[in-house]
Amino acid sequence: MPGLARPRVEYRTPEDLVQEVNNGHVRIPPFQRGFKWEAADVVKLFDSLIRGFPIGNLLLWSRPAPAQRLRVGPLEINAPDTETALWVVDGQQRITSLVGALVAGDSSSDSRFRVHLDLDTGEFHTTGLRQDRPSSWIPVSLLLDTRTLLRWMRENAGWLTDSQIALADQAAKAVREYQIPTYVVSATNEEPLLEIFTRMNTTGKPLTKSEVFHALHSGMAGDEPLDLHSLGRTTADLGFGALDDRLAMRCILALRGGDIFREDFHDEFVSDDDRTETFRQAAGALREVAHFLRAECGIPHVKLLPYSHPVPVLVRFVRLHGVPDGRVSTLLRRWVWRGAIAGTRARSLSVGEIRNQVLAVERPRPMDAAQKLLRHVPSCLDFACRN
Repeated sequence: MPGLARPRVEYRTPEDLVQEVNNGHVRIPPFQRGFKWEAADVVKLFDSLIRGFPIGNLLLWSRPAPAQRLRVGPLEINAPDTETALWVVDGQQRITSLVGALVAGDSSSDSRFRVHLDLDTGEFHTTGLRQDRPSSWIPVSLLLDTRTLLRWMRENAGWLTDSQIALADQAAKAVREYQIPTYVVSATNEEPLLEIFTRMNTTGKPLTKSEVFHALHSGMAGDEPLDLHSLGRTTADLGFGALDDRLAMRCILALRGGDIFREDFHDEFVSDDDRTETFRQAAGALREVAHFLRAECGIPHVKLLPYSHPVPVLVRFVRLHGVPDGRVSTLLRRWVWRGAIAGTRARSLSVGEIRNQVLAVERPRPMDAAQKLLRHVPSCLDFACRN
């Protein structure tokens, strides 16, 4: 394949990752899905390190990054601007777990990073902030630096046995010297990166559609993140509650038109400006939708919505026809509540029915769109839904 930029293969130790995260060289971009691992996952990761088990490859993208304040697990870092930052495409959970535990293993308020090695059994454990740990449990954060570990051994020489000291030395050596295969992509074109990313995530537990969208189309606009998490927070800031990523994604797709259940997002935006403007418009539309549902429909919080599909439908309505008022607002209120009753009686609404309701909004006049939506509610319920 001529012109294909081959990723270079490197190896990184946990110590390398700690240093690169601390100096702001490694960046975990907004397209990642947040830190999802549980304490048991982090414990297994460290157990794999000292046993020499493989923990998988890392995929990093070498590209410029602005100066910004980062959060990686329990760490907050003031990162300088750089032309050669390493953006994490695959491996965020492992990097966050390793760096978080090795740097803040005994000080973090998040128990997932408070990882300790039991020098009696060789097992790893996590502890709560107020939990008293046995004296034989050593924080993994002491294993990374030889001087720190030796000082701890001197301070506890009165009770440490030879076997405990040997295990601590063995664990420290394993953590410091473990080699993690790392693929670094330097291509300016995103295609090789997306192809690698897709192949790495089509086996095992697949990503959800919203996670794929989040990975492909998140970024920054100045200091503001452009991602599904931040978009979902738009309604939370109004007291209406946050939307989950899946619903936020459907609102984006509804705003842009077409099938809100589509699955191919690779070419969703033609440029960064297109993406930025879409997220801006979606946030504005969501604010109007939240106000309508609270003020006109009497639904004070997103968790009290009988079904979530009215949100993307109303986003599409606002995009095409503006904020509903007067008679149109009344009809849409009836549609929300009639649809709630219809969905409750039918136990669910099919994907096809939701698609049809989105398409019903595609009318030249707002009154036509509202009336068309109402016609999608079973007429047998009219008697029970008059306002």
